[in-house]
Amino acid sequence: MKKLLLPVLVLGTLAGCNADDIQNAAESKAGVDIYDSSAIKASAKAFALGLEVISQAALECGTDSNCEVDASYANGSIEGTLKVSGDVSKYTVTSEGALKIKSDDGKQSFKVSLFAHGNSLVLTQDINNGALYAVELTDSHFEVSKPEDAMFGGKTLIPFEFNFTTTELTPNAGKGEISGQDKDTRTFTYTNDGNIKLD
Repeated sequence: MKKLLLPVLVLGTLAGCNADDIQNAAESKAGVDIYDSSAIKASAKAFALGLEVISQAALECGTDSNCEVDASYANGSIEGTLKVSGDVSKYTVTSEGALKIKSDDGKQSFKVSLFAHGNSLVLTQDINNGALYAVELTDSHFEVSKPEDAMFGGKTLIPFEFNFTTTELTPNAGKGEISGQDKDTRTFTYTNDGNIKLD
């Protein structure tokens, strides 16, 4: 078992320890209003940050079924236990409980569930550039506490691209989907400097 021990702020306790807890929490909070552009942009930013820090941590873990992560990066921090299978050409990432993530400026705090059935993040290495990975996320649960409480589902429709060298997503690559109230959905793309373009 590897441990990534870098400074990070503790973000609070876990919402629960199984998929039912996540579902119950989702039902107790209003899902994000997909017609509220400001709320959707905030959700999409959390989605993109989640992809970045989970990808970075998973690649540092390597193949490890119990990688305890407590790490800070340039764009944010992550705390939790990752389960990483596969090899450097293709990793599949799940989690032991919810992952706690916070932006570097402290304006965003949220949890991501990668432990319910079917939830995972997949990293596929670019055969021409070993630092680049296609990032795919199945429909996973997000619970946001900052800037405002919200619950939403998120998944990739077109893989995003993560650069392990810069620890950032590549601008204008990939498409994501946010599902909110009444399971309505909204799609978006990631541009540059954390900007979100809603479709």
